[in-house]
Amino acid sequence: MIRDGVIRPVDQDSNPTAYADQGCYLPNYVSKNGKMYIVTNTNQEIPIAIKGINWFGMETENAIPFGLWTNDQNGTTLFELASFLSRNQFNSVRLPLTVSSILNNTAPNRGMVHEYANAALDLTNYTSAIGTLVQGLGHHGISVLLDLHNLSPSDRGASWFSNSVTEADTLRAVETLAATFCHDKYWNILGLDLKNEPTEVVYAPHYYSPSVYPQAYLVQGGKREGDILTGYREWDDATLEQIVADSSEDMFGYLRSTQDGALVLGEFGGLFTQDTHVNKTNQRVTQNVIKMVASQSGYAGGYVWSLNPESGYEFSASGTKGYFMEGLLTLDWVHVNTPLLKALEGMDSLNNLTPFPCLKM
Repeated sequence: MIRDGVIRPVDQDSNPTAYADQGCYLPNYVSKNGKMYIVTNTNQEIPIAIKGINWFGMETENAIPFGLWTNDQNGTTLFELASFLSRNQFNSVRLPLTVSSILNNTAPNRGMVHEYANAALDLTNYTSAIGTLVQGLGHHGISVLLDLHNLSPSDRGASWFSNSVTEADTLRAVETLAATFCHDKYWNILGLDLKNEPTEVVYAPHYYSPSVYPQAYLVQGGKREGDILTGYREWDDATLEQIVADSSEDMFGYLRSTQDGALVLGEFGGLFTQDTHVNKTNQRVTQNVIKMVASQSGYAGGYVWSLNPESGYEFSASGTKGYFMEGLLTLDWVHVNTPLLKALEGMDSLNNLTPFPCLKM
């Protein structure tokens, strides 16, 4: 069990052999008036917000999210992850995928999964794995945003096509996902992120701390020496908060006043407990982003990067380059990065943050 201080009920089945059909129907998920809505089959509009998290691994050659190898030392299960996320108010998972794996229906690496402890997971192929992951999360009121993250396991892609993966390939992958999952059985699939980090496209907003790259505007003064900054000073709290707000507005926040849909951050975060800035600028940037999306109109939440402790970053401070890993779970996939979890509680104040409802006829 993921050790966040909660004791599981003794009669709880923590390893179902299959995910029974919940009898839910697939509603229409829409974005308008600066909010997200679940539209029922009677046209009732239920507002919903997103406290989400990225869980990566399916976009790699292993074709399965990391962490599912539970054993005596480390690893966990889908049930335990979903239970942990649910009891900490997360209601959505962004699941990075790969175009080529969708088209080839690549079978997951079974060596990455404790199959007995994840008995309900169908590892026959890529789409069966996605389907049972979606169902397992749905049983805990958690929605899924499918994310066309990479073109292939070795090609992230600056666009939705490359020399090896054509635009037609990507469109076929989208059609495959739609044909496979646009059904009541997968009622909790929220939508599809059409391309992760497309070059020069702003409609998939991300916001990261200096741990991804030391942006000069997030500190005061300093000189660029290669990738790092030297001789800088850190901003005071009020100034840094305003800089995060202003830069967000310039990059994507202005869309709140120029179009009707809500903004949901596809990724945000960075190093947190491993921040080596004297005044914790990495931490403060993430905290400011959380405050911004939770309190400003036109935002409907976001997805922190990431659940995985293998999340890699190059900068523990704006002047310190190396390789550092941190996620919401620690490297054993059993213990919790408590300071980050506590910071993410700031999203709990989002208006309309609830588990995704199973709607029945």
